[in-house]
Amino acid sequence: MLKPCSFISVTGVSEDEQVTLSALDAEQPDILLLNAGSESEVQSIVPAARGRHESLKIVVLADERLADTLHLTVRPRLEGVLIRGGDYLQDIGPILRVVRHGGHVTSCGVEVARTDGHPAISADVLTRLGALSIRESVILRELARGRTNSDIAQHLHVSVATVKADLNRIMKTMKAFSRVDLAVLAVQSGLIDV
Repeated sequence: MLKPCSFISVTGVSEDEQVTLSALDAEQPDILLLNAGSESEVQSIVPAARGRHESLKIVVLADERLADTLHLTVRPRLEGVLIRGGDYLQDIGPILRVVRHGGHVTSCGVEVARTDGHPAISADVLTRLGALSIRESVILRELARGRTNSDIAQHLHVSVATVKADLNRIMKTMKAFSRVDLAVLAVQSGLIDV
């Protein structure tokens, strides 16, 4: 389900709590993606993992019933609760990028909240970000950094016309009306740090 990319490195899969905790000690990941089957599993693993690595960010994949329960109960702090099997999981990269940059995500009620002072990001925007090609993501990132079409073309070794065509596709995909709209979406989604 997860594919390594520029910031995701899949380091292991385990169904055993002790093996998971040992792997956390050995690998020191930024994010733990926990495929949970019960509330007691979450209540057991999350505090143990946080006890080992206080800065660890935890996203739980759960069925709809468990996800609702986790939202309604007082629980250990989680950066995300996602319903297993949703369309947004086809490319979980943008979701994990938001978490990595301090955001909180949930597919219950499809909201994405930020705790770092940035406005909330909708799951729809995350899905649209996931639909961008690698080159389109790079162009969006460079645009948000204030680069001109000519600068971006030179950086990517393509023509300015290619950059303009890609920007038109990006604007349609992201439902943006201007370069400024695109830059704001890139910053809000954590695509670039400011």
